[in-house]
Amino acid sequence: MHLRVEVDGETVLEHTYRPRGLRREGTTYGLESWTLPPGNHRVRIWMMDDGEAWRSIFDDWVEVEAGRVRTLLYDEERAAFHLY
Repeated sequence: MHLRVEVDGETVLEHTYRPRGLRREGTTYGLESWTLPPGNHRVRIWMMDDGEAWRSIFDDWVEVEAGRVRTLLYDEERAAFHLY
């Protein structure tokens, strides 16, 4: 699975995550973190899981407050990220 993350128009991540397991057929995990200045930031996330086409799975403004951690978690059933 390939993931691309853009914050305020700048690509901050483009990475390939491999499935776990002996035959590479297990669950795929990824954890990334960034420090952003307080304020509103445009966050866009694309995923390519078919090896051919990028698809947008998150595109929204995220408010970052000083001293607070924001988390984006992927919901596989809905095929989308949710902000916590």
